[in-house]
Amino acid sequence: MRRKRILLSVTLVTIPIGALLLFASGRLSGRTRAPQVGSPAIQYIRCAQLQAPLCNALNAVGNRLQKPGMERLAIYGTLTFSVASGAGNEYTIRLITEFPHHLRLEEWVPLGAVQSNPTRIIGFDGRQAWSNAGALTPQELGLIESIVFDLPDHFFIGQMSHLATRPLGKGFRADNGANPNYTGPFYDIYQVFDQTTMAGQSSFRPKLYYFRSDNQRVERVRYQMALVNAPLINPVNVDIRMPIWSSVSGQQLATAIERTENGSSVWTLSLNSSTAILSPRADDGMFSPLSLFCNPCY
Repeated sequence: MRRKRILLSVTLVTIPIGALLLFASGRLSGRTRAPQVGSPAIQYIRCAQLQAPLCNALNAVGNRLQKPGMERLAIYGTLTFSVASGAGNEYTIRLITEFPHHLRLEEWVPLGAVQSNPTRIIGFDGRQAWSNAGALTPQELGLIESIVFDLPDHFFIGQMSHLATRPLGKGFRADNGANPNYTGPFYDIYQVFDQTTMAGQSSFRPKLYYFRSDNQRVERVRYQMALVNAPLINPVNVDIRMPIWSSVSGQQLATAIERTENGSSVWTLSLNSSTAILSPRADDGMFSPLSLFCNPCY
């Protein structure tokens, strides 16, 4: 059976119109409403409330989103922020996330330096982003947004919240269809009209989630981001890539994540799966800016 082709530029241009139709009707996957961040109603994901193919995709990453016991992930790695000169600024980091919608990222500088405390900490407490060292940079805000709101955890939370979702089809290829001997990946693509909240401001935008057809893991998320002060002029094309997944305690985790904007890399996150620890949720203030005054909080 001949595989379908992906025309990426056309797909992005047509997102806003399709998404507005989805939002207006709310009929494609139930009633449209915003996810209630941190609400017990969406604490765990239930296969019975998903479209049948998405239940398979949920099970493909393990069961940590479906039951208590593995909500928190702590993992070490490196974070590289790209700069105009081409040489990135690289940091040793520890990333701590907790389902749903909590993040803490600790940076050590320079790469490989031995220090007793991180030089910078950024976080998200489920509602607000924060830092221990001044205002968050645009790159850091994009980093928080992508890890909290672009990865598969948030996709499944959105399904439990009945965000309007449309399957665009299965078996799409990642080129323009010109290569008769194409051997690359094939994708099942879903369009979701998403709502996120950062810094007290809500953003509504359609997103495309690319699930690998063979293993049902998300490898790509694409959307357009309006410029501040010029929302209708030259929107930024955001592309989140997750090419590497690793097995940790029977769960599948994305251990390589890159964000590009208009085709240029913004940051790359490379995580060491051998350092990963999955543990239960803990009420220890880890994700609150107040935790900066603990010594230690963990």
